[in-house]
Amino acid sequence: DEAMANYDRAIAVQPNYAQAHLYKALCLLLVGDFDKGWKTYEWRWKAEKNVERTKHLTHTIDQILYRQK
Repeated sequence: DEAMANYDRAIAVQPNYAQAHLYKALCLLLVGDFDKGWKTYEWRWKAEKNVERTKHLTHTIDQILYRQK
């Protein structure tokens, strides 16, 4: 909840801050809010400066989600 609030504050200050949207998406996915999480996860494409890190995060989130099944 604290992390989500911090990302929301960052987004309120800078609405186009792709990294904040991306990390918020990961939080949403981790808590099982898949509808909002996957929609918000689309921001990963706007975080072009961190393409390699985004690929790593995609792999990590896949591992977490599949491990929970």
